[in-house]
Amino acid sequence: MKLKLTTGALWLLLLTFICFQEANAQDKKPFVVEPAQLKAGEKVLVKYDPAETVLKGKNKIKGVLYLFRDFKWIADDLKMEKKGEFWEASYLLPEDAALMTCKFSSGDLTDHGGKATYTWFIGKKDPSKGPVPGSYIGWALLRNKVIREGKPSFLSPESFIGNDVVVWWFNQELQYSPVSRRPMFPLVMEFLQATDTLRAQKAAIREADALLSQPDLKEEELLNVVKVYREVLKRNSSADSLEQVILQRFLKGQLACDKEIEAIDRETNTQSRLKMWENCKTRFPAGQLKYGRSSVMKNIYPGLLKKIMMSRLAKGAAVADLKSDVEVAPYYILTDLQTMLVEEGKARGKKVSSKMLPLVQQINTEVEKASEDRMIPESRLFSPSEWKAGILKKEPAVYQMAVSPQDQNIK
Repeated sequence: MKLKLTTGALWLLLLTFICFQEANAQDKKPFVVEPAQLKAGEKVLVKYDPAETVLKGKNKIKGVLYLFRDFKWIADDLKMEKKGEFWEASYLLPEDAALMTCKFSSGDLTDHGGKATYTWFIGKKDPSKGPVPGSYIGWALLRNKVIREGKPSFLSPESFIGNDVVVWWFNQELQYSPVSRRPMFPLVMEFLQATDTLRAQKAAIREADALLSQPDLKEEELLNVVKVYREVLKRNSSADSLEQVILQRFLKGQLACDKEIEAIDRETNTQSRLKMWENCKTRFPAGQLKYGRSSVMKNIYPGLLKKIMMSRLAKGAAVADLKSDVEVAPYYILTDLQTMLVEEGKARGKKVSSKMLPLVQQINTEVEKASEDRMIPESRLFSPSEWKAGILKKEPAVYQMAVSPQDQNIK
């Protein structure tokens, strides 16, 4: 006989098990949360005792908290204060927070929690209604050793789990939070595609059909199906047909923008290219160009933007034209644009160099803006203080996440 627990019963059992493990793991725990059973929408007190960790004796400790919210990770700073033997910080958990993990650091030293990690499940306000959707899959993907992008990357390899264990947690998510099936689709398919081709193909047919049967799908969801059709099922004709549906339904969506960028990049006549580019900036929101992270926006757009600006410089374009180009540039190519403008100015003499100065200053302003811009997708995996410091200090970590290998050499 197979015993199947209710959602609430399983959740309470899981919380009890975790608390029991923590209570018996060691007499003096570095990481404690109060209350022990966290609830979305309520405050948590994070307590950290560095006495038995690499941060022992440090007089200043920084804490960063990562939350799995709406099936995505986002980081925030913890305002740590020394109280007795503990460093403490109070934090209000959002209503959609499903999982929390923390790290603590001082200078170049970081305590990531080792094998156990400093992670805690977050339940709904009514525990009998089970976990917040995303709890189980967040816990699985956090510790998988295959997919490292789009999540906290500081955990120790000793905390990683096997692929079959990851799939087991996927199944728990589906069983006890059926509403997760739709947002889980791209995460599950990415993992299966990387670990088990046959399982990925079987799941792709079933899950893609189930997703397409849902009403009011967002463009992002439909594009996820296109990706699966092409990469997992090798059904290019189905992918092409679905793309046409997307283009008709989302006239100013990401796919339409991608197609426009590709067309501009193919255009060989400089004057026509510039005209097409101006139309593109008028048709699509600046944020779509600045924050887009499709393969086209990552692999083609940066190089295209540089070519356009070089074309303008060659034609002696007005600063205003170049200024509007800088405003839609992704943060990770701003330094390249600045170098390009400085070198071009020097090569053309003092008159051109002085003309470039306002643009160089504008790029500095754009860098300042980027250091506080949480709309930038990569910023979510850094706390606000980490992101600001990384951007202003030009630390590689905050740039490498946005750029694929082939982008690194675009000039």
